[in-house]
Amino acid sequence: MVSMGLYAHAQPNTGTSIRRENGSITTGAGAQGCYREERVWVEGRWETGPGGRKTWREGGWAVQQVPIPCPPPVVVAPGFCPAPTLSPTAFDGFMHTFHNARFESDRVVIAKQMLSAHCVTTQQVVAVVKSLDFESSRLEIAKFAYTRTCDPQNYFMVNDAFRFSSSIRELNRYIHGIM
Repeated sequence: MVSMGLYAHAQPNTGTSIRRENGSITTGAGAQGCYREERVWVEGRWETGPGGRKTWREGGWAVQQVPIPCPPPVVVAPGFCPAPTLSPTAFDGFMHTFHNARFESDRVVIAKQMLSAHCVTTQQVVAVVKSLDFESSRLEIAKFAYTRTCDPQNYFMVNDAFRFSSSIRELNRYIHGIM
């Protein structure tokens, strides 16, 4: 019997009638491919037990995996963060906290905390590095942030944040050492 938003369906090879709810619970991927999990109502049924004894099995909700096409894989350079990145609003909040830190060492710690938990763009790295006073701190954060960027192909822009060419050379050596 069909009611609002639900439809009846016979499950293959079991003769069991089920009803599906609209919408899905979750999606996932396993060894068999991608699937969507749906809540289904399994109707009560008679089952034959040992010795031919018939017993009534109550119906109830169950979860059924429904195959769906798998999305294309996200291709990311090894060791780099995939998109999405830290949102502009969240980055502004971070920069507010970052600028309110009294000491350079505190700003370095705050930057590392943020970078450990979020992916960032090269432009966001440039903004953080330029906000540091000491060249050694700038280099430390630029190195730390490299594998946490979603666009490492643009990392050359970080060079503009340094005051000395020796820092640019050191960052370049670091990048080529981990690739």
